[in-house]
Amino acid sequence: MHTLATDYLPAERTDMDALVRAAERLGTSLVPKLFDAMPLGIIIINETRQAVYCNGAFRGLAEEVGNADPVGMRPGEALGCVHALDGVNGCGTTVFCRHCGAARAILESFRGTTGFHECLLQRSREGFSDALVLQVFTVPFEFEGRQYSLFSGMDVGHEKRALEMERLVFHKLLNSASGLVMLSNLLEDEVGEPLSEYTSHMRSASKALVGQIRNYQIWGAVEQGRIKVIPESMSPARLVGQVVGDCDNIDVGHECRVLTDCSHAGEISTDPDLVRLVLGVLLENAMEASAQGGSVSLACETLDQGVLFSVTNEGFFTSVQRARMFKRAFSTKGEGRGFGLYRASLVVNRYLNGRIWFEEQDGRVVFYVQLPAKLDASI
Repeated sequence: MHTLATDYLPAERTDMDALVRAAERLGTSLVPKLFDAMPLGIIIINETRQAVYCNGAFRGLAEEVGNADPVGMRPGEALGCVHALDGVNGCGTTVFCRHCGAARAILESFRGTTGFHECLLQRSREGFSDALVLQVFTVPFEFEGRQYSLFSGMDVGHEKRALEMERLVFHKLLNSASGLVMLSNLLEDEVGEPLSEYTSHMRSASKALVGQIRNYQIWGAVEQGRIKVIPESMSPARLVGQVVGDCDNIDVGHECRVLTDCSHAGEISTDPDLVRLVLGVLLENAMEASAQGGSVSLACETLDQGVLFSVTNEGFFTSVQRARMFKRAFSTKGEGRGFGLYRASLVVNRYLNGRIWFEEQDGRVVFYVQLPAKLDASI
């Protein structure tokens, strides 16, 4: 038997008549009809990696490179992969395919396990080429005594681009803001007393900007699951003082006093940076919700197994607000808000091994954060 040349996966293909017959039998089952209603690109491939079924979403991706009917094609061929088109025997057989996430996922599937890999696919289109970043999932199954693989590809290119842009923007902003801090320090040393009022304001503002940029970086890492918890032994009273100091530079649009009470709090071991972020969110929200000339309080007290922080302001919640509290992107303050409480809840529950909740008491809203006396560093 003649074997076709390949640098990775077998190059042989199924006879087209046999493939069409298999496609027709699969098409009469209920499952493909359900897949057609899904927005995720899905194909079913046979043992020679050729498509015997494509749902509408996958056909849409294939049509972008001029393939109106991908049945009989391999995934890379249907999607216009430049290496699949350049290779003599097509998708999966070139030296580049050894490093392809889709090829590895398919191989794992036909070995009897599910596959999950990222595929960086360079596509050839009319007059230009572009990149398609797919999160590929493969699941093996049997139909009428033959082995097949369910292949689904999710386009995650926009997420990759957003993360890269975020990284670059934060990197540039942090460098610029750090430069402002250095410049303000030099100016203060040079001009001395005559302009100290202005240089001190410049230094404080630039330091606050650096802190805010770093906070946003931490929030992003929290949502992406990239945070490493670093517990330290510390005084809750000192931490509360730092949080109040951080909020001194926040403009909530009106005068607001912050009262503190930490007279009964002993030391705890926790991640101070994460706790400051959580309490900062709660305090800023309370200040924004307060009335002109009003006050809010930030308190802490020792419990048998840890410490309890509380942030209080006057006010109340509607039934809708109570039901949707801590939900991502829910806010009463307009479009583009509503991430603070969600992220605070995520940090407390996932990283600090604590609890966060709220209560309404005699016309006041109180948010509580309960943390253990000692945080497990392995969390």
